Amino acid sequence: APFYTRMTKASVMDSDFSVTYEGHETFGYSEVSGSAKNPDIVYEQVKKEVAHYKQTGFDDDSFERIKRARYASLLHMFNSTEEIANEMICSLFDGANILDYPEICASVTKADVEKRLRDGFNEDNFTLSVIYPLD
Repeated sequence: APFYTRMTKASVMDSDFSVTYEGHETFGYSEVSGSAKNPDIVYEQVKKEVAHYKQTGFDDDSFERIKRARYASLLHMFNSTEEIANEMICSLFDGANILDYPEICASVTKADVEKRLRDGFNEDNFTLSVIYPLD
């Protein structure tokens, strides 16, 4: 949240900023998206933020707060038959079971996340894609 707060207060990006992860058996990717007047500045700031957390790790309180929020978001998916159906199909193709997701999410440790950050976020693999309006 500090990154989001800093960036929106500085009017560098809009409030529709989001972060998602898509994981499959043979590939996965993280996506940071949103609207910005200058996407290059946001891109550079995201890279700096990733580098910072790769070096310092996460504080325990923030990690637990974010983990609880992600867990709640995951459980919220089960309120929608459309989301259940979509996830069930996707997980079927990946050989997974969506009913295992809450247990998996609950078992993730701070060390797991920090290792994933160090091993999986190589700046050489980052890319910036910008869609400009026709106007």
